[in-house]
Amino acid sequence: SMASSGRVISATASYANTSCDPNARLLTFHTGEVRVVATARIAPGDEVTVPLLSQVAQYDVVSRVAAIRTHAGFTCQCTVCAHEARLLLEEALAGRRVVLGEAHPLTLQSINNLGLLLKDQGRLDEAQPLLEEALAGGRAALGDAHPETLTSINNLGMLLKDQGRLDEAQPLL
Repeated sequence: SMASSGRVISATASYANTSCDPNARLLTFHTGEVRVVATARIAPGDEVTVPLLSQVAQYDVVSRVAAIRTHAGFTCQCTVCAHEARLLLEEALAGRRVVLGEAHPLTLQSINNLGLLLKDQGRLDEAQPLLEEALAGGRAALGDAHPETLTSINNLGMLLKDQGRLDEAQPLL
């Protein structure tokens, strides 16, 4: 049956996945006992997640990611952080296209960054045109031997490799 909010899911806590949009929390008692309690409806088969940071909602995405990196030693990849990161990168790219122009190195960097985020999220088909655009723009604006262009070549090559397109990736890597 589905666990409803406030219902004890487990009398003991062991390994739990974390999220910036958790569906459970840990209750610690003065005896040292810890229980996992649902804070939202959890259907059978759903992943039970607890917050990594107390009062996670008070943090904006940049502060939250920095705090998690500082206190837990990793970069959060939960769906909330990934979605918010994408929105920020899209906003930065749109602003740079308008203010700096399409061929500016910082615009090309933003195109590349958004492509890499999508690649890291497994959205390879969405990442490809961005990484191709960053490479074409880098070649035109900076030349083939510029370090940023070389990075773009490598990034596109790695994407093609991840897509299983090894014949196309090999000349780039």
